[in-house]
Amino acid sequence: MPRGVYKRSKEHKQKMRLIMLGNDYASNIVYTKELREKRRINSLGKNNPFYGKHHTESNKQVMRQVNQGNNNPNWKGDNASSQSNHAYVRRNYPPNGNCQSCKKQIPNDYLELANIRDDRVCTKNRNDYQYLCKPCHRKLDNIIRNTKR
Repeated sequence: MPRGVYKRSKEHKQKMRLIMLGNDYASNIVYTKELREKRRINSLGKNNPFYGKHHTESNKQVMRQVNQGNNNPNWKGDNASSQSNHAYVRRNYPPNGNCQSCKKQIPNDYLELANIRDDRVCTKNRNDYQYLCKPCHRKLDNIIRNTKR
């Protein structure tokens, strides 16, 4: 039963208390290092219920599809950080080796991803970014910083 959702009577609380006192797996067990080590050893190798078994390729494919996109528990959607949005754009739209401002040939590792939106909001839209060399990126940031004043 979820906490804080239901009003519990005194009788109900007393029944829950008695159940917990008689339950070996209740929260009153102190998991010492020795107990954790014993349980770890008891589930190693052949004692592990999944020992020698493997997921089939079809099961693996189903598990991948179930946790994609919005279904993934770590999915942030539009609330993703600027770092993750930059990583997404860099991963899905790799640079071509040219600075998009001065057109110089530069190794991809040295090209920086610059946000060119006026409001500086980080999104996953490729058109909101440019790959720039360091000097061009600094110039762009200084222009934006000076126009905000």
